[in-house]
Amino acid sequence: MDPKALREQRNKLIADARAIVTKAEAEKRGLSPDEVESQRKMLDEAKALVAQIRNVEELEIEEAAMRASLPESQRTDARVTDGKPTKEQTATYMGALRSYIRGGFQMMSGDDQRVLQTGFREFRDEERAQSTLSGAAGGFVIPPDTSFYGTIVEAQKFFGGMFNAGCDIITTGTGADLPIPTDDDTANVGAIVGEEGSHTGATNVALGQKVLHAYLYSSKIVKYSWQLVQDSTISWDSYLARKLGMRLGRIQNTHLTTGIGSSQPQGVVTASASGRQSATGNSTSVPWDDFKRLFHSVDIAYRNGGKFMMNDATALAVRLLKDGNGRDLWQDSVNAGQPSTILAQPVVINNDMPTMAASAKHTLYGAFENYKIRQVRDVTIVRLNEMYAENGQNGILAFMRLDGGLVDAGQNPIKYLQNSAA
Repeated sequence: MDPKALREQRNKLIADARAIVTKAEAEKRGLSPDEVESQRKMLDEAKALVAQIRNVEELEIEEAAMRASLPESQRTDARVTDGKPTKEQTATYMGALRSYIRGGFQMMSGDDQRVLQTGFREFRDEERAQSTLSGAAGGFVIPPDTSFYGTIVEAQKFFGGMFNAGCDIITTGTGADLPIPTDDDTANVGAIVGEEGSHTGATNVALGQKVLHAYLYSSKIVKYSWQLVQDSTISWDSYLARKLGMRLGRIQNTHLTTGIGSSQPQGVVTASASGRQSATGNSTSVPWDDFKRLFHSVDIAYRNGGKFMMNDATALAVRLLKDGNGRDLWQDSVNAGQPSTILAQPVVINNDMPTMAASAKHTLYGAFENYKIRQVRDVTIVRLNEMYAENGQNGILAFMRLDGGLVDAGQNPIKYLQNSAA
C-alpha cells in the first residue's frame, strides 16, 4: 500500500480520537465507557499503522537501491541481492537531483521525476525541514516512538485588517512607479450667464497625483537539513509556505497601517487627517459622543460604505460603553461572518492600529477604498540550496513587492480619532 495513504489513514484515526475528547469537553462531562473503548481502539490502530508505514518505506528503499544497480533493461521486474550503481546510473541520478534542488518537483521533467522517485526514498515526498540537532530547530518532529502526534501545534496571533477593509488592491506586471492622478474641483461652482452674455476668463481643473512605488519585502531565510527531510513525519510544503506568507503578511500590514511613507509604504494612520481629538482627561479612554463627531467630520460623500478601524483593545473599550438606559452602544452582528457595527457602520479590527494612550490616533473612519495597495505580480519563492550545501542544508525564502498610500484628492476621505494629550 502507498505510505501516503497509510499516513492519511493514521492521521484520521488520531483526529477522530481527539474529536471524542473535544465533544466531551464541550459538553462539560467525562468520557463514557464506550467512548473510552472507542478511543483506545483508534489509538491502537494508529500505532499499528506506524509500524506498517515504516515497513513499506524500508521495503521501497531496499528495492530502489537494488534496481539502481541493474542495467536499464532489467530494472522493471528484476531483484538482486548485491551490486552498486554504475557511474552512468549515478550521473543520471545526480542530474535529476540537481534539477530538484534548483527548482523543486514542479520544475522537473517527467524523466527526472521518475529517476528521482526510483532512487532514494528520502526525496520522494519533497518534504521541507530545518534541523534534527535541537527540538526548537526541528527535532521535536522526529518521533521517538509510535505515540508521536503528527501535527505541529502552532502559536496563534492575529494580524491583518488592511487587506479586508475594502482597500483598493492593484496588481501590476512591473515595479515601475505607478502615478495615480487626482483632482480637487470642489471649491469651484457654476455661474449664471446673462442673455447673450459672455464668459470672463476660465476656471480650469487642477490635477495632482499620488505615486506608488514597489518596496521589496523578504520573509527572511528558513534553513532545513537533509536529515530532517528524511526523518520527519510532517509535510513541510504547506507548513513552510504558510509560515513564509504569514511573515510577509505581518510586516506588510504593519507598514500599510502605520508606515512613515519614506523607504516604506505610507500607512493609513499616517496619511489620514484629524477628525476629532478628545477633551482633556481622555488620554486612555474615549467618550461615545466622540465617535459621532468623528463620523460627521468625514464628508457625506465618503460616508456611503464607510468603515471604522481600531485594534482589539480599543474595541473592548467601545463595547463597554452604554447609553443612559444601560444598552450597549456597540452592536454585535447577528449574522455569522458579518462585522459588528458602530453607528450602523462596520468595524474592522486591525491590531497594528495604535493602542489608546496620550495623543494616540486609535480609531479611523472613512472610505477605505481610497487607500490603494499596489502589489507587483505575486509572491516569489526562492530556494537557496547550493549556498548551504556544505552544511547539509537547503534554504528557502519568499519575496513580494508592495506599496500603499492614501489617495486624497483634497477632501480627507479617512480621518482619525485621537486621545487627549493629558
